Amino acid sequence: MKFPSHLPLWQIGIGFFLLAFGCEMAPARVWRTVTGQSFEAEFVHVEGANGIFRVKEKNYPYPLNRLSIGDRLFIGRILNQQPAPGTTATETPQPASARQSPPVAGGLELAGQRLNPGGEVEIEIPLTDPADVREVNKAYGKPSDEARLLIAVPTDFAPSARPCPLLIVSATADGASSSIGAAHQFVHGALAKGFAVLAVDGQFGKPPDGGSVDFRWALVSAALDALDQQWPQAKGWPIATAGVSGGAGYASHHAIKLAEEQANLIGIFLAVSSWNPARFPGELQKAPFSALRDVPIFLSAGESDQRSTKALTDKSHQSLVEKGFTKVRFEHFAGGNRLDQAHLEAALDWFLAEMRKRR
Repeated sequence: MKFPSHLPLWQIGIGFFLLAFGCEMAPARVWRTVTGQSFEAEFVHVEGANGIFRVKEKNYPYPLNRLSIGDRLFIGRILNQQPAPGTTATETPQPASARQSPPVAGGLELAGQRLNPGGEVEIEIPLTDPADVREVNKAYGKPSDEARLLIAVPTDFAPSARPCPLLIVSATADGASSSIGAAHQFVHGALAKGFAVLAVDGQFGKPPDGGSVDFRWALVSAALDALDQQWPQAKGWPIATAGVSGGAGYASHHAIKLAEEQANLIGIFLAVSSWNPARFPGELQKAPFSALRDVPIFLSAGESDQRSTKALTDKSHQSLVEKGFTKVRFEHFAGGNRLDQAHLEAALDWFLAEMRKRR
């Protein structure tokens, strides 16, 4: 068994443990990395930008964006309870580019690549705006002309016939910092509410500086440009932003930029975080506050969260109220620093209900 050479010593030790006791492991599977190496473990759940894998009753994190595309999609199907046709739990699915895409009415494509209504795909999108290209090149310190987009669309997605609300998911800056990795846990709940999900990573992953808000916005801007080029009517589609922990900071910044560009912003979902739009006073001054003050903001907090503690989330809620935001919901769930699916679905329902009131 070969393990990635960049793994810490404790993770390399897993390989030897599995070689000696692998026959006793069930269920487990071989996971492949973007560099073609592999390790064997049982998948448990997603935590931030990491997948949590179990070996002999112990859990270990591994960055999702270092897994192969096929394995990331495999985890997405587990989270969304959508097993791949003809794929068992012990098989390694092929990357999306190597699988035969099912027939799709109307040939739904984005940037020349097939979509998967009712599921998710990862595709390459170009960076076309000169300002976005400059920002991404500056972050990487080398040329980059594309980004990687996760897009999940509902089964009845008909972009030419009717608008589809979009949920843009952002990851925290910690660890692997993969928005695509973080987005998998949002897909099932969002699709059930009729939202499409977008999450974007840079061509070379996390930049050396961790990824500034301007770098992240350049990627999101490129994703929206790709949608607008494919479907010009997408410019007016409703948009909500979302993030867990530090990802809520990027989601807040994206919301301000969307308001600045007069997008149809319908909501902001901020999970287990002290970040909110009030933490960006300089950006708020540039954006029309009248377009932001009535946007629904849903704060989701864990009662036993040791990171985003009650004191921090209470302060975040209070800062929004003091700043003049009028539609703020602050809800708690029994748990720690994680995404609560019930809160996500409640937030999306609320965003849609408030959107309909504006009509």
